[in-house]
Formats: sequence, structure tokens, C-alpha cells
Amino acid sequence: MEKYSRFMMTARVAAIAVAASCAILAGSLAGAGSAHATGEIVDLMTPSDKARLGQYETARSKAFADAASAGQSAEFDAIMSGMPVDVSAADISGDWKCRTIKTGRFPEYVSYSWFRCRISDDGSGWRLEKLTGSQRMSGRFFTDSDKRMIYLGTLHYADEKPSAYPRGDQLDQVAYAVLLDDGRMRLEFPKPHLDSEFDVLELRR
Repeated sequence: MEKYSRFMMTARVAAIAVAASCAILAGSLAGAGSAHATGEIVDLMTPSDKARLGQYETARSKAFADAASAGQSAEFDAIMSGMPVDVSAADISGDWKCRTIKTGRFPEYVSYSWFRCRISDDGSGWRLEKLTGSQRMSGRFFTDSDKRMIYLGTLHYADEKPSAYPRGDQLDQVAYAVLLDDGRMRLEFPKPHLDSEFDVLELRR
């Protein structure tokens, strides 16, 4: 009876371990065709960028206050409107127009003109490139949930070639990205290294 009990306990532990392994594998494969698996980002993201994402909610709330202080609540509220939708089955590849909004520091609010962006699937997931303007960016999207992605990328200037993330310097970028119910996309950058406290990249088809 004691041997039987030990055998049943061992079998039960083994079954739980197999189930856990399957769950982890399923989570890692979720969205792998359109965006990198969540597990991959753990090793890739720098400690600095993990810390910046940890300040996301605080920085986002302050951005609304900074926009209000600058008399730009109406525009900023419109940019930040919309409900995130399931991006796991969507095709976000193609050409977009995009603009950057910066809040915090000085000046408290800046909204830039529209430029050209492109999202492509290079076989390893979705890749974003800002193609025009003096300050450009490139990077990749990683699955965070069905309705949210994490963007990791780098800034570069028009006369420079894009560099791979992570550079380990002030040109590294991290953002949460959502596809919205009105067809727009929005990337939200908490605590960017340069110029501001909270950036938004708004994308429209």
C-alpha cells in the first residue's frame, strides 16, 4: 500500500509537471507568427527598459496632466481615445502615416507633423520602421497579451543606418503598443531617455 501511494504521488507530480510544461509552451507559441513570443522578450529587454515599463501607469497619468497644463487636453484626449482590440489575428503590416507627441519636461507638450511609417513581417514577426523625418526609429513587436504588444527598438537619425536593439544607450526604446477599434495604432513610451517624460507614436492608415 505504501509503495502504491508513493507511485500514485509520483505519477501525479509528473502529470502536473507535463501540464505546466505544455502551458508554458503554448504561451510561448501564442502569436509567434505575427509577433514574437512573450518568453523571448524576458532575456532580450534591458533592466533599464524593464524599469521604464514599470513606471508606465504613473508616467501615462502625468502625461494627461501635462497636456492639460499646456492647454492641449482636447487633442491629447483624442489621440489617447479608442479601445484596444484583439491584435493576435489582425494584419497590421503595410504603410502608415505616423506622428510623435511628447509630454513633460520643457516644453510640456509637443505634437509633431505626420511622417511615413511601415510595418512589415520579415518571418520573425512584425517590424516597425519610421521612414521619414530627421529622427527615425526601427524595432520589433512582442506579444504581451491578445490586446497589447511590447515594442523594443532604437532611434537613429536620417543620415544613419538603423541599429538593432538593444544598443544599451539612450537611443533604446520601449513602448506598449495597441491596435484600436477605430483602425489606428498607438505606441506609448514611458520615461523616454531624451526630451520628455512620456511619448506617443500615433499611426493611421
